[in-house]
Amino acid sequence: MRRLALALLLAGATVAHAATPEDRLSGVFAAIESNEIETALARVEGLLRDYPNFRLAHLVRGDLLLARSRPL
Repeated sequence: MRRLALALLLAGATVAHAATPEDRLSGVFAAIESNEIETALARVEGLLRDYPNFRLAHLVRGDLLLARSRPL
């Protein structure tokens, strides 16, 4: 039973990691639409850790940091 649970957990981790950068960025936009700025910022920072050359994610991160100081 433990092996089955471990296998399902590992399979879920593999599927979650298989998302493209664009798919992950759409998750950031979904958080922004829900007015969850901190969640969106955490998601975009995770995206940038995995894909540091993704320029659009850097732009979105800058906008989110700006949103902390004043409304966009």
